[in-house]
Amino acid sequence: MTVDLVVRNGNLVLPNGVVKADVIVEGGKIAALTKDSSSVKADTTIDAKDKYVLPGAIDPHVHFGIYSGSFEKDVGTETRAMALGGVTTPVHYLQENGSYLKILGSSAKAVKDKALVDVAFQVILMNQGHLNEMPMYPDRGISAGKIYMNGKEYKMIGIDSDVDDAFLYRAFNLCNKLGFLPKLHCENYELAKAIGESVRGSGQQGLPAWDAFRPSVCEEEAMRRAYLIAGHTGTRFYIVHNTTAAAERLSEQAVSENREVWFETCPHYLTFTKDDEIGILGKVNPPIRSEEDRESLWNALKRGLIHTIGSDHAPNMLSAKKGKGDIWTALLGFGGSSFIFPTLFTEGVEKRGLPLTTVARVTSFNASRTHGISSKGLLAPGYDADVVVIDAKRYRKVEPAMVQSYADYTLYDGRKMTGWPAYTISGGRVVAQDLDIVGKPGVARVARCDTAKAG
Repeated sequence: MTVDLVVRNGNLVLPNGVVKADVIVEGGKIAALTKDSSSVKADTTIDAKDKYVLPGAIDPHVHFGIYSGSFEKDVGTETRAMALGGVTTPVHYLQENGSYLKILGSSAKAVKDKALVDVAFQVILMNQGHLNEMPMYPDRGISAGKIYMNGKEYKMIGIDSDVDDAFLYRAFNLCNKLGFLPKLHCENYELAKAIGESVRGSGQQGLPAWDAFRPSVCEEEAMRRAYLIAGHTGTRFYIVHNTTAAAERLSEQAVSENREVWFETCPHYLTFTKDDEIGILGKVNPPIRSEEDRESLWNALKRGLIHTIGSDHAPNMLSAKKGKGDIWTALLGFGGSSFIFPTLFTEGVEKRGLPLTTVARVTSFNASRTHGISSKGLLAPGYDADVVVIDAKRYRKVEPAMVQSYADYTLYDGRKMTGWPAYTISGGRVVAQDLDIVGKPGVARVARCDTAKAG
């Protein structure tokens, strides 16, 4: 018998340990793990000697089409960029003022036609219409929804957001009933606006000004308010893109109180501080913070208090990003999904002694469990053959073109980083090798996300 693919001689990184074994792949699935596959014939054989083999990353926080204006365009370019960085399942937030049910079909077709790797869908819950149709999401493989607690800010730019504390209360109760997972963008916009008025008038500029404009107190207040409301309703929840030391403290509290609260952070918050030379290119909400905040996030990762790494990927062009050249007119957001593994290996494993098992948990295993992507996130028989082979001894100097994104710049430009995949395998297909795309679209699918059992 000849199988499709064998990855030999690798160091397999599992959530609870590193083992030397071979991975046998057949029909897009992991068929077996074995100490010796020498007797197995394969159409494709990869020698992973002296390399680490991990599940492909599940990026639980991606926004396609925000700045390019086309979901279909971004799903093509950005899944290529993600494959080069070892992400095999981006979780995209559908964003629509009206019904999401009307766009699921066309979005799924775009994935089938254009994507290089599987894509999962979640929604952004912005108004009562979304809550009304939420009971229909689980049957369509959608298990979670993002809620912007700074909803009034988005209403000012034409997004139909009704989010306030009453909306949050209603959403939490409905999530309980359905087993749905609310994912919260935690910022108090009213507080940020009041603080920001004095900051903007002071003449401050750069990332320090953006951090002062909407400081960490705005984030922590919203986190703790959500924690209290969720406690009252008995709701489990997930906080996206944590930036502050408050995340470590609140996660500690959640553990001590046996609460189901999950915390996500992003590569840029683990790499940069407000004083770095990236300047206005690093403008994002919530802002990039202090060195103390960054190191607290790393400490929380080591302690298991930060559970997932999402990129908040929202690529844009440099000419648009810069605005008029100041922090106040620069665009929010940037690409970053390609840098999940390089950040964790370079800044984490190499510089801070982050355990490899933690890398496996926060890049795939935890996201698969929190989002109900049951076929992914683990190197084990029966799971999807989404696999990355990483040469942790090889460093590359980052250039924007190497990640092949719609964006023509990157915050990491000029940095020497390791953790790049030698091979990225999606559904048993080699789609990227040594920062070259070798796969073709037309095979990827929409990954189903199943909700938790209510009650």
